[in-house]
Amino acid sequence: MSAAAALPRPEGGPIIELLDLSMRFRQQGVLRDITLRVCKGETLCVIGESGCGKTVLLKLMIALLRPTRGVVKFDGRDLASLPEHELSRTRLRFGFLFQMAALFDSLS
Repeated sequence: MSAAAALPRPEGGPIIELLDLSMRFRQQGVLRDITLRVCKGETLCVIGESGCGKTVLLKLMIALLRPTRGVVKFDGRDLASLPEHELSRTRLRFGFLFQMAALFDSLS
């Protein structure tokens, strides 16, 4: 059992839920059969080597990309079924922090 698996989960259902998520670009498979649940109060950190699909995963989580297969739910609602104005409001609830992010790379 990993250390993360041993931690108690916050009460309540998942705020973010990915169910059997897969993503392909033409013939290139990027993500395959990802199932993930993040409960309210949890923090998710996505790490991995360059090109492994981290940014694609994050874009799928906020419906900037549509998965080839699978479902993305936020607060119990399938993001694929939301109208654009509701998606925009939902996206405002997400935050991203990239490792080498700088407003102006030349000034960092």
